[in-house]
Amino acid sequence: MNIIFVFTYGISLKNWHETGVLSREIEVYKRLSADHGISFTFLTFGDESDEEYEYLFENLKILPIYKYINKSESRVVDFLKTIFGIKKIINLLGDFEIIKTNQLHGSWVAMIIKFLSKKPLYLRTGYNLFEFSVRNKKRIHKKIFYYLLTQVGLIYSDVYSVTSKADELYLKKYFITKKIAIMPNWVLDVKKNEFKNRHKNRLLAVGRLESQKNFHSLINALAGSEVELDIVGVGSEKNSLKKLALQSNVKLNLIGNLEHQELTKLYLNYRVFIIPSKFEGNPKVVLEAISRGALVISKENKNISEIINDEINGVIYKDDNEILEKVNYYLGNEEVWNEIVFEAYKSLISNNIIEKYIEREISTYKNLI
Repeated sequence: MNIIFVFTYGISLKNWHETGVLSREIEVYKRLSADHGISFTFLTFGDESDEEYEYLFENLKILPIYKYINKSESRVVDFLKTIFGIKKIINLLGDFEIIKTNQLHGSWVAMIIKFLSKKPLYLRTGYNLFEFSVRNKKRIHKKIFYYLLTQVGLIYSDVYSVTSKADELYLKKYFITKKIAIMPNWVLDVKKNEFKNRHKNRLLAVGRLESQKNFHSLINALAGSEVELDIVGVGSEKNSLKKLALQSNVKLNLIGNLEHQELTKLYLNYRVFIIPSKFEGNPKVVLEAISRGALVISKENKNISEIINDEINGVIYKDDNEILEKVNYYLGNEEVWNEIVFEAYKSLISNNIIEKYIEREISTYKNLI
């Protein structure tokens, strides 16, 4: 079986490498190739340099779109080029059975390949692109574009999957839909580290330094306390967060980006991982924090509530005024911490371990062909 995997618009293997996520993102495909004999053709939004990554696993072919289509500095022109230029690439794809893409953004390429080849399309989404555009207050033309792209994707794909029940319900409420599959994100494995071997008075957060992640409210909640805050990530709010921390007397450490393997090791050093985001999809960072035994404290939202059952396998807060009290309690209470972390491990292994994901993936492929 050969599968055409269309990358997210603007993303290349080089991007994955430079942002430190290559090893994680490639793992599923390595296993599907090694254990199930599946061949993959990666259609990336990169140039010739992406071809250097064919060593990643056997049965991998890489076709960088910008090797065959000249990349434009204009987003509109570049978008049109990816639509009308895909015919230059279609004959290079060879024989294949399925087209797959992991994000709605860029899925128009996968849809065109389906139209030209008449092969089934598996459109997997990691988050609700249209809903995020509304909540991030994007310009009206982007909202319209994402709405139409979502609707066409729902109608034209043979399988449309989301990562949460909340996303499924949203799509059914606002779009014309057929059956939607739920495919939550995965973690590679679980590792443990005792309570006493983790930081006594430090929190870890991971995410882009942008408004959606709501780090300003977290810093305000920790004002004047002894709790130290470490954040992994980069973004436009870096300077304003540093300024606020100084004003609020909060010890803030902005770590920047880390390779994925470094990040998974880092989780092992923290008793508590906190996610104050205004809204989320099915966040990988929450699952990975759980996989390394960090107790997750999260602001209430519909998607994370599918992962965390309050005070059973994690902790949910509704009001920012609750943050400091909850943080101090779980940083200092080993017995309760152990109970919640144990339940979180069990839930993760039942729902999000990579083997479970691959079982669902293989079942989807078989149903398509």
